[in-house]
Amino acid sequence: YEYSLKVLPKGENPVEDFIFKTKKGNCEYFATSMALMLRIKGIPARVVGGFRGGSYNPFGGYYIIRASDAHLWVEAWIKGQWERFDPSGTRQIRVTEPVIFNILDYIWHNVIINYDYKAQIKLATAIKKPDIRLNKKYLYIAFTLILILASFKILRIYQEKKKPLNKFLNLMRKAGYERLSNEGLEDFVLRIQDKRLKEKALNFVEIYYKIYFKDQDLKRQDLKLFNKILENINEIIKNK
Repeated sequence: YEYSLKVLPKGENPVEDFIFKTKKGNCEYFATSMALMLRIKGIPARVVGGFRGGSYNPFGGYYIIRASDAHLWVEAWIKGQWERFDPSGTRQIRVTEPVIFNILDYIWHNVIINYDYKAQIKLATAIKKPDIRLNKKYLYIAFTLILILASFKILRIYQEKKKPLNKFLNLMRKAGYERLSNEGLEDFVLRIQDKRLKEKALNFVEIYYKIYFKDQDLKRQDLKLFNKILENINEIIKNK
């Protein structure tokens, strides 16, 4: 089964189409199918809708939850309590954003978005006469701000490229293996012909999933372990 946001099953029985025909769907299809299967086996189950993920902002002391974090999962009544299960498992491990991005988010929401009516009136009454003359100092400040924002954008892109999974997939491309759209990691790795490369790749996927399914951020020791495996994979590719 593959996770997909495109060409979703339709018709009178979309869940049946998902299970027996297309075998492609989003978290809604995975969660609904699992809940139905559990109920068939006599296990009380329910589909839960909410958000999964988010980024903690230590500067403002709150979590940033985005629309892309919306998710559906399953809860099953086992041994007297509701146990949570996520049958789709689609998101990458979160990598904590640099503090500067959290600070910018905090400033944006508190200074721009939450800039209330009273604050606007106070500022408006304080302005007596607008100065429309072009001032080089202001141009310099504006240029500097644009440059800083552009630098943050570049740093964010660079950080995304540093994610272990992205590094792994880039190495696989280097070895001549391209992951297909919506292809599971294990299915992708099992297509590798080279036995040594496949063994190391499966090792990476196994460790990655263990950390992912704990829904934790990457720790320093995790990154070291991933980098070691990736170095071994790179050596195998170089010596092919």
